Amino acid sequence: MHKNPLVVAHGGGRAYGPPNTVAAVEKSLQLGVDMVEIDVHLSKDRIPVVVHDHDLRECSDVQEKFPRRKSFFVSDFTLKQLKTLNVGKWFSDELQKPPHERTLFLQSFTANEKRKYISKKDIERYKTEITIPTLEEVVEKVKEYKSLTNIEIKQLPRNYPNITQKVIAIVEKLNMVSQVIISCFDHHELAEAKKINPHIATAVLVREKLYDPHVYCQYLDAEAYNISCLDVLDAIGINSEYYQKNKKIPKHPYIQELRDENISLNVWTVNDVEHMRALKEVGVDAIITDYPHRLQKILKKPYIAPIEFAKYDNWANFEGETDKGKFYLRFRTPILQQGETKNYQYHLNVFWEYAEEGSGALPSKKEQKKLDAFEKKICKIWEKDHLAILTAVQIFDGGYQWIFYTYNAEECLLRIAQKNDKEYPVEITTEKDPNWLYLHDEILPVMNWQEYQKNWQSEFKKWKKDAQ
Repeated sequence: MHKNPLVVAHGGGRAYGPPNTVAAVEKSLQLGVDMVEIDVHLSKDRIPVVVHDHDLRECSDVQEKFPRRKSFFVSDFTLKQLKTLNVGKWFSDELQKPPHERTLFLQSFTANEKRKYISKKDIERYKTEITIPTLEEVVEKVKEYKSLTNIEIKQLPRNYPNITQKVIAIVEKLNMVSQVIISCFDHHELAEAKKINPHIATAVLVREKLYDPHVYCQYLDAEAYNISCLDVLDAIGINSEYYQKNKKIPKHPYIQELRDENISLNVWTVNDVEHMRALKEVGVDAIITDYPHRLQKILKKPYIAPIEFAKYDNWANFEGETDKGKFYLRFRTPILQQGETKNYQYHLNVFWEYAEEGSGALPSKKEQKKLDAFEKKICKIWEKDHLAILTAVQIFDGGYQWIFYTYNAEECLLRIAQKNDKEYPVEITTEKDPNWLYLHDEILPVMNWQEYQKNWQSEFKKWKKDAQ
């Protein structure tokens, strides 16, 4: 059986933020996409910059900033000038429109998806803070997340001299040759890329089907064949009569021929979930989409929605359920008083409500057994790599609370969700909750960290022994 296709965020993930910006790329990387796809032009001073359209009027306030200009190509402006442009406000404005009035790729963005992946704070930030990034800035971000990127070189209509050489120089500088694939509609640039560095992967980018694509890709020494499934540019059969009748993509001979030659078949741009399922079924190697979370759900790839904190007193909340009852996880970043726990950046609370209520109420023996069992369970989930450490336990007003420190809060939530069969995606909300601030203001500053760590290690050994 063919493996699942890679999840590739088109335009860096242009449903989540202004296309081809660090903001969109980082949101996609936080979702755990396999790869981000970005587009590259050259500035007037010949610096590779990440932007889709060659005409800046489509995505920025360039006419307001440079009212006397008559030409608005990317290469008409220096990097310094490009950095003055706002490329986020138009996106923020689009999100405020009814779906049918938005730009085409945002029309299918549902209200629930919008609430889940774009916060009010994001929308405000997009209005004022988003600029055109350099290629180096974006690739550095991809490197930070140990991910992959498809760099599409936008050679036409400007025919930038030496653009491929400049792109590869940045990739080599950042030691990312093994994590990058270069695509381009101008296939001369793919041949040029192989001359510059034979180890760099390339993808033949086409709008229409080629005759014997595996032969053509071999001729160019290309590792992938990137084809369209967009409306009249559909090269794989999503809009064919066969698909309309059978809800399946025709089994073109070239699909197996590409596979036999170990050449990847990647399809762009796919936003419809039924199309995603059909492409998965036919065995494509990568699906390039504006909505990676839709594909992740189809592939049953676990992911956590991005979490952002404006202030130290903002909490993130997660609700889970076991066969014994409900529990809640809450965490805050950063830790203000770290002491001996300097490697742990997040403060995470696990809260369990029990039946007995009132000031100082204690759990019943039956409830205490549930609590003990759950405590062992969550500690065992995080035991292998000490993802989180237990630093304190609190009992108050019908609630039992474990206080953990962790270096990766999202992973903690993900593992808890996996072990309790929580449906993906895990939905997380942030809120300001002053009622919980006493933990930082009163309890945490006076904790004896060494003693708690020592006790935690001892308890872990005990739990491990009991579990065996």
